[in-house]
Amino acid sequence: MQTWPRMFRFLMSLVVIGSLAAVDASAAALPRDVGRWTEIVMPPASKKADRDVWMSAANWAEVEWRAFSDAGHALAERKNGQGVALPVQPEFLHGLARFGRVDAYTLVKDGWLVAFDRGGFGAALYWFSSDGARNEKISGQHIGGFFAMSTGMHAIEGSTQPGSRSGSVIRIEREAPGKPWRTTTIARLSNVPEAVSAKSDGTALITLSDALVSIDATGKLRSVVTDAPWQTLFPNSSTLSADQRHLYIGMRQYVADVDLTTHRQRFLIPDRALLNKLSAQDERSIRGYMVFKVVRNGAGSARGETRIVIPHAKASQRAVTEVDAKAERDAL
Repeated sequence: MQTWPRMFRFLMSLVVIGSLAAVDASAAALPRDVGRWTEIVMPPASKKADRDVWMSAANWAEVEWRAFSDAGHALAERKNGQGVALPVQPEFLHGLARFGRVDAYTLVKDGWLVAFDRGGFGAALYWFSSDGARNEKISGQHIGGFFAMSTGMHAIEGSTQPGSRSGSVIRIEREAPGKPWRTTTIARLSNVPEAVSAKSDGTALITLSDALVSIDATGKLRSVVTDAPWQTLFPNSSTLSADQRHLYIGMRQYVADVDLTTHRQRFLIPDRALLNKLSAQDERSIRGYMVFKVVRNGAGSARGETRIVIPHAKASQRAVTEVDAKAERDAL
């Protein structure tokens, strides 16, 4: 009497295993070369409702991409749930969980610089000897990435903790062999830096949460992209094309391709099947409009009537109240 239930469970397990294998095979089949990816055109700013639907769908997507280089080729792969994947780590880092999550590291002449994230307990920058036997705490800064310039080793740093939405570029150095490490701020950034890529001309490109800037060895900043459209897509990494004419930025749903000559931005994906799609109800809500009427010069005066239109049914009540109150003051 128990044969059929057991057989059913066995068959169902094969279905589940087969489905998981198919998902893994599908992910493995995705091209990593971003040059083979498809552009998904973002609606222009003039079509605000269309753009808001596009951005909301991307913001709510579960897929995130890490951009990186391998043998000079710009590649991207799905970002795992544990943070941005890093290259093969020095063996000694595997036993340092007590320091926090490893966010970044780089090789220096006498060992390694390693950045840790301790969540609510802050962050830390350490130097480790080559074998990991000795270490020195350098600072408590949130390091987003290291990069080398002609003036030495540098890093981007900044915290996204409440009340802190700025960052900086720091130089990390020893005054002399055997002396303590120290950090020096060489530039202040307008927002939190999310990724950095160094160019062969001695400059570096820094992806901010709302812009793209370049910095030279003297610490001079230059704007490349302002009011970047990836503000709600959480950039996490960047890499340059082989000819260094394009910067690819990994983020939620897409990899952004920034043409460094024209500054044009494109949004790429390896397969349209990975696009997040909003429900009809969510899209209607985003496209909806709330209309408020304030009557001037006496009730029912059609000639003096003022209509205040607030885009989006999801507009905050505070915004609605502020606009309504302003309209009433103007009507007096």
